[in-house]
Amino acid sequence: MRSSRIISAIAAAALGAVVSAAGLEQVHISYTGIKGQIAIDFVSDVATGAVFCSTNGEKWTAVPSTSIHFGNIGYMHQSMCEFPATAGAKAFYRVASPTTNSSVFSIFPVPANGDAEVFAVWGDFGLTNDVCLNDIIAEAAKGTFDSVLHVGDWAYDFDSDASIVGNLFMNAIQPYASIKPTMPAEGNHEACGACLGVPELPKSQGNFSEYKLRFHATSLYAGANSGSGNNRYYSFNQGFTHFIVFTAEAYIYARDSTFLANQLAFMAADLAAVDRSATPWVVALVHKDWTMETEAFNAFTPILDKGGVDVLFCGHVHYYNRYMPYDAVTGQVDTASVSADGSVYTSPKYMVTIVTGASGDIERDDAYTKQSPSFTGTENYGYGLFTALNSTHATWTFKTVQPDGNGPKDYSDALTIVQTNHRVANFE
Repeated sequence: MRSSRIISAIAAAALGAVVSAAGLEQVHISYTGIKGQIAIDFVSDVATGAVFCSTNGEKWTAVPSTSIHFGNIGYMHQSMCEFPATAGAKAFYRVASPTTNSSVFSIFPVPANGDAEVFAVWGDFGLTNDVCLNDIIAEAAKGTFDSVLHVGDWAYDFDSDASIVGNLFMNAIQPYASIKPTMPAEGNHEACGACLGVPELPKSQGNFSEYKLRFHATSLYAGANSGSGNNRYYSFNQGFTHFIVFTAEAYIYARDSTFLANQLAFMAADLAAVDRSATPWVVALVHKDWTMETEAFNAFTPILDKGGVDVLFCGHVHYYNRYMPYDAVTGQVDTASVSADGSVYTSPKYMVTIVTGASGDIERDDAYTKQSPSFTGTENYGYGLFTALNSTHATWTFKTVQPDGNGPKDYSDALTIVQTNHRVANFE
């Protein structure tokens, strides 16, 4: 094990993070897009590893892992467990090297609520000033949410201090990320300029390398199953919702015209193929919205509109901001769909955008000023919970979390979206 990873493990333990065992760490899981399957990433100090899967905690099936070595992180392993697709059925897994086993993790591959899954949503979450961490870990243990959607900007930054910051962060989030599938999106802080100096990588793979490799199981499974083959843009079905993840950062960092064209083609084809009878809701995940990266959204917005996306979650700006249904091309706001108190959007004609970048990081939160088409927002720290209850009703709540028990405590937000006429994709 490299010295930086030894430092990482010691420091993570000092932060109260759970490290699985000596030489095994940074365990996190994700969905594959196939019901009952759970993809697993973990880090080891050796190239050989495996995941052991069980439905009862007694009889185990070993699944070998693949691994990739990277700089001061170590060997990053990827594997997958396949469990019965039974709602509320507990399952178990552990990760292993030839000489060491982790503790056993218990999970629910298919949530007890079945298709009415509760997704915790946030972005811009760092190691320093990680205001929401203790609350997130506690709520994950209680079962308040079933999975996580992280809309970019991790650790601040994965590659900082020769990757020690990234290692510390991934160990710090292991208590929830090892039991709640966590679906990643990249942000500008994943650009990883320092990765250009890593001898294992050709320069063309420098930017976003740590993001791509730390979540490589997402590429191998959700990425492959959705046809993208990567974790920078991909899609997956979960419950009543089709999720599509994409990146606006490719327009700024390591810009590559082929990548941009491929992403747009993937998005259009993916949205055109959504079966709204199976997944009536379509939710997009990206780090920035149209106000934050205008060139990217000149390309994205027509696709999102023609693809009938219902909700867009993003971060980047470190506050909470809920927009009214808005057409970013024409500038029209569908105020007619908004109830008097703003708590219900009924059959909105346009996509609903929610900025949830206030989970806590070294850059602190930004001031929120209400400007149309925003309906409400706050600079309080916190994160949100999204649930598609059925084909017509989805709910969203924003939960304020106070740093050290201080700060304003009088803000909360709740929204119900009632959509009886989902906009079916139309790319003609």
